[in-house]
Amino acid sequence: DEKNSTNGQNLPRVLAIVFPQFHQDPLNDKLWGTGFTDWDNLRKAPKKNRLGFEIPRPTELGYYDYTDSKVRKKQGELAKQYGIDGFVFHHYWFYDREHPGPNL
Repeated sequence: DEKNSTNGQNLPRVLAIVFPQFHQDPLNDKLWGTGFTDWDNLRKAPKKNRLGFEIPRPTELGYYDYTDSKVRKKQGELAKQYGIDGFVFHHYWFYDREHPGPNL
């Protein structure tokens, strides 16, 4: 039974959800244009949403490429520094007739 605190209490884990479409991908290039990533959408977004709240922009890691292992290592270090216990990666695939993925 693993404990999640220094005082020995069982506490919930703190996990960060990661949407890792921040790298170039051949199928993404085919569907959206060469070099497109979700960073392009964020760069085009207004500074504030329609309710007037600021839309967060990258800080320590900048507009990173998730295929760079140094980025993932730094993200892990930041998570540890801020008390994040782990990551949940949201994975998806585009429909591709040659590689359709499992039938969910």
